[in-house]
Amino acid sequence: MTDNDKHSNGKERAEPMLATDRLRTERRDQRKHVRVELPFEAQIDGKTYVGRDVSLNGFGIDKALSFHEGDNVHAELIFKFKGFTVNLPVTAKASGTGTTGRTGFEITSIEDDELEVLRKLITAHLSGTLVSIDGLLVSTDGQVARKAKKTGHAHSAKNRKRGSGLGTLVRWGAVASVAVALLLLAGTSFYERLFVVDSPFAATTAPRVDMRASGSGRFKDMGIVPGDRVKADEKIGRIINDELVSELAIAQATFQYQKQLISKLREAREQGGDAAAEAIAASLSNSNRSGSSGKRDVATLLTIEKRIEQLVSKKNLQRARIAALNQQDKGNTIYSPCDCIVHWARGGAGGTWVHNGDKLYELIPASPDKVMVEAQIPMSEVREIKRFQKANIELPNREQTITGRVVEVKLEGEHRPRAGFPKWVRQDLSKATVLIAPEKKIAQVGVGTPVDVSFSGTPQSLRTIHNTVTEVASSLVDQVLTDDSAQAARGDLPEKPQPQN
Repeated sequence: MTDNDKHSNGKERAEPMLATDRLRTERRDQRKHVRVELPFEAQIDGKTYVGRDVSLNGFGIDKALSFHEGDNVHAELIFKFKGFTVNLPVTAKASGTGTTGRTGFEITSIEDDELEVLRKLITAHLSGTLVSIDGLLVSTDGQVARKAKKTGHAHSAKNRKRGSGLGTLVRWGAVASVAVALLLLAGTSFYERLFVVDSPFAATTAPRVDMRASGSGRFKDMGIVPGDRVKADEKIGRIINDELVSELAIAQATFQYQKQLISKLREAREQGGDAAAEAIAASLSNSNRSGSSGKRDVATLLTIEKRIEQLVSKKNLQRARIAALNQQDKGNTIYSPCDCIVHWARGGAGGTWVHNGDKLYELIPASPDKVMVEAQIPMSEVREIKRFQKANIELPNREQTITGRVVEVKLEGEHRPRAGFPKWVRQDLSKATVLIAPEKKIAQVGVGTPVDVSFSGTPQSLRTIHNTVTEVASSLVDQVLTDDSAQAARGDLPEKPQPQN
């Protein structure tokens, strides 16, 4: 019960009020000490907590804080509404702490302006009134409005005659302003239609590096997916050719056999005896065996030398074949040619079979300097686009427009090796493609992001005027309709003259 409720005659005390008394001298019929669950946040000691309820003399949060009862704290109550935020700094003391998971505070100091704003917020919440900035700035409340409603009819009757002529002049001025705005809007639209070329589709692109298979086999990737960054000379995949592996193994085995055979023939040539003669005869398929005495004639020795020369030639041939097979096998290992970003990757899980020339990866340079904009234009507008012409690029989710210069105009854009432009768009032969180099780096926009492109001298200024005129015209129309509705409600509109009999 407040101090005013203790007086049955409704008179207020004459003693001077302290800061805390000012928070407790509201009548119950004004409902200002009712705790309402108005959504807000309380910032205490640099930390933000979710508020539970609030009134003119206190607030509570859904958090048990380690404050002793009576501790003074400096807090800031934050009320967020659509389009604006209200911050009310207060000084409070802890009044309710415990094991309930909540903490209550009693407001001990608050500025008069902040207290008035808090009162209006609570009153608006209780009455279901929409909170606006104008409502917080006006110094009247619901009770004053009821009184003003009674006296409003007297003032309206007094000012009806004076306001009728002024209101008509204002309305005609607003109508004229709307007409001028519509003319400006039509003029800018007409200019854009005649002189501004808009691209039906445009996107950011970058040079494309296609990594293709050097042979047939099973493709084994390194777990690389689109969006990953790879460094230069980094291993990004391998093609396993079983036939190549088999040929390499056979060539290496043949090389080792011929090497051992040459070694044995040389030992047999240097040594005598039956064992040596048998080894030589076994190694020479077309030579005759020597006599049982183990002695070798001159023809046999010449045959051995010739056989050794043949085996040495075959061994050298196998060595060259092994080197060629090893080089071919190394070519099946794929390395990144640059510091790139993987734009597209063929899945190699489980060993995907690929043929010679199949695409394995699409890589784009990681540097933002390589990112350009590619735009489509109708064939009828190609003659309007010149090289080095200025273009305006509007990136998504940005208000700023980036300017660029036309680098190339190509009628057959499907043959341009750049990543980021859809294939089905390039196949549209009724449109040409224009490559635009932006004057500023496009660092935070990925390759393949759609953008808006227009070609003109100053299309951005035209669009700014277009948008401004549209907003002004819309606001003027709304203002005229609002004024007419308000005057009709007050009865300030001039009455129609009655026909005289």
